Amino acid sequence: MHERNTAEEYIKRAKEKFLLKNYRGAISDCSKAIEIDPKDSSAYHIRGLARIISDEKELARNDLYKASELGDKHAMEMLKKCFYPNVQNLIDLETKKIEKDASNFEHYIRRALLKEKFDPNGAIADYSKILEIDSERVDVYFYLALVKNKAGYPKQAIEDCRRALDIEAGNLLLKEYFELRNFVNYLLDGKSEPYQDAGDLIGVILVREPKITPSDSLEYNLRGIRKADLKNFPGAIDDFSKAIELEPRDCHLYVNRGIYRDMSGDPESAISDYCKAIEINPDFADAYYERGVTLRDSGHQERAICDFLKAVDLNPKYSNAYLNIGSIKFHSSDVKGACAYWKKASELENKTADLLLDQECASQGVLASLSYYLNLGSDRCESGDFEGEINAYDKALELSPNDAVIYNNRGNAKRKLEDYQSAIEDYNKSIEINPSSAAPYFNRGDIKYVLDDHKGAIDDYNLALEVDPDDPFLYAKRGDLRVALHDYQGAIADYTKAIEINPQLAIAYYNRGEAKKEIGDLKGACEDWKKAAELGYEDAAKLVEEHCQ
Repeated sequence: MHERNTAEEYIKRAKEKFLLKNYRGAISDCSKAIEIDPKDSSAYHIRGLARIISDEKELARNDLYKASELGDKHAMEMLKKCFYPNVQNLIDLETKKIEKDASNFEHYIRRALLKEKFDPNGAIADYSKILEIDSERVDVYFYLALVKNKAGYPKQAIEDCRRALDIEAGNLLLKEYFELRNFVNYLLDGKSEPYQDAGDLIGVILVREPKITPSDSLEYNLRGIRKADLKNFPGAIDDFSKAIELEPRDCHLYVNRGIYRDMSGDPESAISDYCKAIEINPDFADAYYERGVTLRDSGHQERAICDFLKAVDLNPKYSNAYLNIGSIKFHSSDVKGACAYWKKASELENKTADLLLDQECASQGVLASLSYYLNLGSDRCESGDFEGEINAYDKALELSPNDAVIYNNRGNAKRKLEDYQSAIEDYNKSIEINPSSAAPYFNRGDIKYVLDDHKGAIDDYNLALEVDPDDPFLYAKRGDLRVALHDYQGAIADYTKAIEINPQLAIAYYNRGEAKKEIGDLKGACEDWKKAAELGYEDAAKLVEEHCQ
């Protein structure tokens, strides 16, 4: 089977075509690279250059802007040179004005507006600086929202709008609202990801500003959703009804009203709404699912199962439908059937299904997902329940018996319970599966150190360093062991290597100071302790006070 090219391979090929003046080919390869990795700035940069030569100026500017947004300084300079040749002089002028009078926000705003053309991150930094000083500047939040949206951060843009509106709470005029509505529509610009955030924003305004009357079914629907969030179900139902009057063929509106009719204790009206939604759109999975929930709660279990099955037939990734079928079967004493459906939900990453599988189905030989047991093991570790951590990893290994990381982590849990021999067996297994990981060598060495097998510990630390020769903590740990063996020169060499790799590693300076003190080099010890103290190591400051005055 032919393997798909990587983004790097397409970029390499694009560079070669560019040098051969095959600009169309370079553009094509860069486009393929971007499809694979849309965060690779070099693909946008090369495509932008090829488009400049191909006289596709607007497309070229967009590409260089995107590369600049991703941190490509050379693309930023090319953007300035080709499209804004005089802009740097104007930016420098505003910078000088800021240096003279940093309290004049207009200079920051002018500089940010200039930067927006080619340096969105610089513009964001300028607007953010203003808000650090004056967090009540509504206009700056809107400027910031515009540039964030252009830079590809629509959710953050909508959040900035929300902050601006919080400042204007209760004082929003009708004209301002419509400007904002248009602004939110502009932010959406066909993107589906931030839709809910934008809708939430409109709903919040319409509930908070009663003088503003919704103008269409969308606004009634959004206000209804917000009222429902605030537990005002009658108000929500009323808004959904008004939305339906304006758009009687919108199946989503009937489902929304049905949900809150059901929650208000009117299941018959809810079912009527779901049936109407299905009449309008027989392939609307949500309508079958919600009708199934209402039927389930009304005691019609078999009919509910039929609706849930229809929902997953229309949408095979509807994990909650599988979850509900499993729960109905469980309460009907069909544990095997319940476990089978919960397993399907678990395979779709449904966390509730994972929990039910672990609690109710493990004895049936049906386990939750691997990620569930890995997360459970991590949670048990953080809470200090090491027995529970081991149990979680036991089940994880049933699902993934050749996972070196799980053996290593289970070994760590056993070590904390001082079950050293069993921990060593887990580290041995981890090394057998993946001899290229330093962690199990290091951990096994730690146990040998505790058991006074100093030679064995040194051997394991050496093996760990063969695998990962750039880990400063491994050198520092081996240095600690050499101190215990009174090999102070060897320890000093290890601490020195750790410091070369990470000059901010305070514990290495501290311990090297201790080793130097042991060989009579108090001056060198004091230098190390002072450095450790500068890096925030409190015990080092005490030693400086005691020995280095």
